[in-house]
Parts: sequence; C-alpha cells; structure tokens
Amino acid sequence: MKQRLLIFVVCLFLLGTLVACGNGHSATNPTEDENVLTAMILHIDDVDVLVEIAEDDDIWYIPQRIGFHRVGLNDIGAVVGDIVMITYTVFETETYPAWIEATDWTFR
Repeated sequence: MKQRLLIFVVCLFLLGTLVACGNGHSATNPTEDENVLTAMILHIDDVDVLVEIAEDDDIWYIPQRIGFHRVGLNDIGAVVGDIVMITYTVFETETYPAWIEATDWTFR
C-alpha cells in the first residue's frame, strides 16, 4: 500500500512539473531567457511599435512583423525606417502581428 501511495505521489509531482513548464517560459524569472532581434521600424507611436525582422538577423519567424509596447522603455528617438536591436523576454507568435515583451532597445 505504501509503495502505491509513493508511486502516486511521484506521478502527481511529475505531472505538475510538466504542466508548469509546458509553455517554455520560466514563470519565476522570465528575464533569464532574454533574446535580441534586429528589426526595421514600420510604425511607431507613443505606445506601440511595429517592426519587421531585418533580413540579416540570425532569427527568422513567420510572421515577419512583430509589435511591442514601448511604454517604460527609453525614448531613443527612433523613427520609421530606423534599424533597432530589441531585447525581449516573451515572443507570442499566435497573434498577427506577433508580439514580444520588450525590455530594452537601441539603434543597431
């Protein structure tokens, strides 16, 4: 009986671990998975930025267009047509355009 209970508890633990890690992001510390992409600005306003991944960037995603909120980021004086490097933690590809959670940006 104790052996079955132990097996049951271990299975519950493993199942909980799989469910918690299923989305590929660390829930406790998302900044440990920061990535950087290079993109050209297509649209920019006081709140949002729409970019297209630069052809020479190491990553390639479909869709190529990505949006992010710039509220809370430094105002680098970027305008449409500028090439920027964007540091991000979350990449949501199930929307169009795709959305990232940007943590910083700078000119390339």
